[in-house]
Amino acid sequence: MIFENKKVLWIVVSASFVMLLAIYSCASFQLPAPRQDIQSILIIPTVKMEGPTQSHFNKFELYVKGMGEKILLNPRHKFTMISMLEPGEYEIYKLRIVYEDRRSEDKTYDLDVKFTLKPGYITILSSGLYWQMFSKGHKRGMYFGFGEVPDDYRNSLISELRKDKNFHLWSVLP
Repeated sequence: MIFENKKVLWIVVSASFVMLLAIYSCASFQLPAPRQDIQSILIIPTVKMEGPTQSHFNKFELYVKGMGEKILLNPRHKFTMISMLEPGEYEIYKLRIVYEDRRSEDKTYDLDVKFTLKPGYITILSSGLYWQMFSKGHKRGMYFGFGEVPDDYRNSLISELRKDKNFHLWSVLP
């Protein structure tokens, strides 16, 4: 028998369950209900432009004044949801790209994106991460930028958020 030791079998089964749970949680999202420690939600759009797909991704990190941690953007999803910021005035001041393949040096870009979070509201940033893969011969790479998000994309995000069971507990800032 492959698993002679029950302890080893238990570890393998537990690890498999944890991996499935992690995969499921990355593929879906759920709006949290408002509570004392979650008073506002920030949505940062991620727009994939036409082009080839990629099997691995670079890390995109945003830095917000007054926040000790960086925000990791997930380019595989249409948006990144942040619910740990308290209501108030904020500014995203830096975008950092961490290259996964390590053949390129990490790059940092200055940003000046101001936004306000209000209690009981979802704020969808008017700016978001744009990215596109390119392939020229054997060379592959990624174009990216941080810019204005069109109204139709914003409206598609709101439509997606409406499907969540907790959406009715929140208002969306215009």
